Amino acid sequence: MGTAMKNWTPLFDRGDGTWVGVDESGDIGVGSQEHIKAKVPISNPVPLWPLLERDFRSVHELLVSEWPRLEPAGRSRPEQLIEKIIVSAMGSGSPYWVERAVAWISDMPKSDFDEILLTSHLRMIRVDTSMPQALRHRAAKQSKRWSQQE
Repeated sequence: MGTAMKNWTPLFDRGDGTWVGVDESGDIGVGSQEHIKAKVPISNPVPLWPLLERDFRSVHELLVSEWPRLEPAGRSRPEQLIEKIIVSAMGSGSPYWVERAVAWISDMPKSDFDEILLTSHLRMIRVDTSMPQALRHRAAKQSKRWSQQE
């Protein structure tokens, strides 16, 4: 059951009727508009994966606009939160979430994100034979794009 908190501030719908917001201590959480249901540890942002089902650019713009209220949770840039979401989804072993993460990476500007971090994860997907071949090919294509100098 969710825990009602006086200072739960829902910020935006993650796309499935569940809200992302901050609690009284500045921690990110998910819940209804009235109550937080769970805190989201940034080391394991699984409850934020449904954001991957939305268009990258719209989510990025949303996070940038809400960042002044999210930032007290200890992240210096919205791009770092996006990287955490992507890396955790890529490590999930789920072809669905890996596909969503790779799709986001294909829309991301290289200049705003950690090239080494994302390239290393794309390379791991590229050689992961448990992933569908088409997904491995997309990961290889993005790995090549991300590792090239601009």
